[in-house]
Amino acid sequence: MSFDAAKLQEDLARIGEEEWQAHFNKGVYDGDWSGVALRTTPGALLPLYPDPTKNEFADTELMEWCPYFREVLAALGCTVQFARLLKLAAGANIRAHRDYTLGLDYGTARLHVLQQR
Repeated sequence: MSFDAAKLQEDLARIGEEEWQAHFNKGVYDGDWSGVALRTTPGALLPLYPDPTKNEFADTELMEWCPYFREVLAALGCTVQFARLLKLAAGANIRAHRDYTLGLDYGTARLHVLQQR
């Protein structure tokens, strides 16, 4: 699969700085790690952290601003439960950790896409 980097950057530019929020799991990183949810559980108190007791997911308003992100996710050809963008500031570090009920042992697959500068 390949996608248009310029279109990805256009969608990213539609998301203002005020939309980004600090990552909720402050115990696993140093520095600045923030994100925005594009798809999450409806009514989630922390959109970056979908309610693990729910099995319904919906696009957020931010997803509506980003038509190419929607197109990319649709191209995966699978059910997308949760989608978010995360950014790690220069010099920040994510320490080794495990995510609650995520991974192949729980019937889910995760896809990480990295942009290097």
